[in-house]
Amino acid sequence: MSKYEELQLRYREGFITDPQLDGTGAEETSKYAAQNYVALKVITQAQADAIRQGARDP
Repeated sequence: MSKYEELQLRYREGFITDPQLDGTGAEETSKYAAQNYVALKVITQAQADAIRQGARDP
């Protein structure tokens, strides 16, 4: 299972939130505003958008 597939599954099951995925909706003081999967370069923003839409890895 790729990292993308793993994160997609965890997101779909509710174990990862939008702020954790790419900072979307995170308050400025939240750690997820700067520490999220996109900011840490685990996935790209395009991949985060695709995960949110339930799409395949772009």
